[in-house]
Formats: sequence, structure tokens, C-alpha cells
Amino acid sequence: MDVIIDIYEPIEIYEGLIREGVPVTRRHISPADIVLGEIGIERKTIHDFISSLIRKRLFDQIYRLYETYGKPLLLLEGDLNEIYEYKNYRAYQGAILSIIIEIGVPMVFSKDKDDTISIIKNIWLRMMETGMKTVIRYKPRLVSDDDYKLFIIQGLPNIGPRLADRLLKKFRTVRKVFTSNMYDLKDVEGIGERKAREIIRIITEPYKGKS
Repeated sequence: MDVIIDIYEPIEIYEGLIREGVPVTRRHISPADIVLGEIGIERKTIHDFISSLIRKRLFDQIYRLYETYGKPLLLLEGDLNEIYEYKNYRAYQGAILSIIIEIGVPMVFSKDKDDTISIIKNIWLRMMETGMKTVIRYKPRLVSDDDYKLFIIQGLPNIGPRLADRLLKKFRTVRKVFTSNMYDLKDVEGIGERKAREIIRIITEPYKGKS
């Protein structure tokens, strides 16, 4: 089973895994930076983590990671003490708690690139024992009616491929998804009250447009 690493990841990680005897393939992947079987890993340095949160990209990235892979994982690399150097460090603590508790994406901490290499190797060894294979899952090209239906449902807030599939399997048609009430939406695994309310709001709120 090959470890798939995004082409924009540091070359030191790629070369380090090769030295450790781990088979590695470099290619463009999104979301995630590293993929092993159904595990999609988003690797962020402390600086990247803080920058993504400030630019309001962090939670979108984590939600896409969660919706795409069966086992999403956020790997935070660097000295965690750096967080406490910022005046509003409690906001970053809150972001970490939200990712783990509210979104449900576990985190692993790495002190540096060498430690990251060791973590990835250990995951790979564990997965080799189970005989799992690596499969990169992309959003499908629009080649069938079902693909169009999935594409439409994925336009709803925080709905990725997995939740779109669950919604359509429950309600059977796009129309019934759009006309469902909050209580029916909440019955779908992965759709809590917060997501259900946001979906209902987007569907029912009048379009304001640009004057």
C-alpha cells in the first residue's frame, strides 16, 4: 500500500519516508495532504494552523476532510507553546476543541518533520497489517443523473459527498431533500440540529441579489 503525498508537501517528508522503507507516491490531492487507505491527513504547522484560522479557511478545510475520508485526521506539527505567544491564544484552543468535539476530527501532534515521518510510518505499518489499500476519492465528474443530484445536494452548507449520499438515500429525490423539515433532516446520520437549521435557512431565505 502506497502512501500518497501531495506534491506541495515538503520534500523532506517524502524523502524521509523513502529512507524508512515506506512506499510513497507524490501527486496532487485535495482535500488532505497525506492519504493512507481511508485515512486522510491534513498536516499543518502551528503557523499554518493560526494563519488558516485568521483567514477563515480552517473549518472549511476540516469539514471537507471530514466529508471526503472515512477516517479524517488533523496532524499539527510544531511546538504547541508557540500558541501561547499570541495574545488571543484561547481562540486557538477553542478551535482545537471545536475540531475534535464538534466536527469529530481527531488530532495528532508532531514536534517536527522527523516526528511527522515517524507518525506516518507507524500508521502505514498498522494499515499494512490489516491489508488496506489506498484509494483517493474525488468528487465525481458529472456523467449521470445521480452525479447531478449529488452535485446539487453538495451545494448545501457543510454537505460533502458522504452526507449528500445519505440525504438522497433517505429522501430519494432532490425535491424531497429541499422540502424536508428540520426533524427529518436530523434523522440523517451526521446531520445535527445546527446543520439542519442552516440547511433550512438557506433553502427558505429569499434571494437578495445585488442591486
